[in-house]
Amino acid sequence: MIELESKMYFMHQVMWHPCFFFKLFKQKIFKLAKAVLEIWWTQNEQFLAVLLTTLLVRFT
Repeated sequence: MIELESKMYFMHQVMWHPCFFFKLFKQKIFKLAKAVLEIWWTQNEQFLAVLLTTLLVRFT
């Protein structure tokens, strides 16, 4: 029983440790930023493709 309590206390300490929390937060932010960038890049690629095709159609 004491072992369980100490484990729970340890987990609580780890969970509320600012450094640990910050690392987790940073990872989430990084993943989110990466996803947003990927989405933006694909959208941008499509936009550029459309722009290029319209320009080609205009000039030919």
